Amino acid sequence: MRNFLAADGAAAGCEGLFTDPLTIVMMVVLVVFVAAMFIWPMFSRKKNSTQANELYANLAPGDKVMTIGGIIGTIVEIEELSPVDKKILIETGAEGQKTTLWLDIKGIYQNISKPPPERPGLFGGKKSDTDVIAPLPNPDSFPNVEAAEEPFADGEVPKEEN
Repeated sequence: MRNFLAADGAAAGCEGLFTDPLTIVMMVVLVVFVAAMFIWPMFSRKKNSTQANELYANLAPGDKVMTIGGIIGTIVEIEELSPVDKKILIETGAEGQKTTLWLDIKGIYQNISKPPPERPGLFGGKKSDTDVIAPLPNPDSFPNVEAAEEPFADGEVPKEEN
């Protein structure tokens, strides 16, 4: 009978499991990948939380906002319920048919009345003229190109041959 609890690796049948360099590299890559999957969301969640708190701190009556449900309205009043919680009154609708809604401040998705923050350019730096895609050239400016004829100028469509 074999002793599976033996301290000797050869007796347990796992000789050379962690001595192969390729196995060690694969284990290290796997550990790094799993660690990255846990750490990456923490950084993005912190960034999103910081942006949301900045949005909520800069809201003021008269700002035009969009809610997470897609309703667009103007802030009429901001009421502070506690140091960390606020509710807002927004007014929406056409003239003569205005509707007011009380919402939690976390229901605001975007402040439309203020321009969005500047995003970096394509390569992480400040935006430059090279980040803008050039418009397509005007076909009329090409030399030696004649206008194509209308294939069915007389309005008749040719019949298909069988």
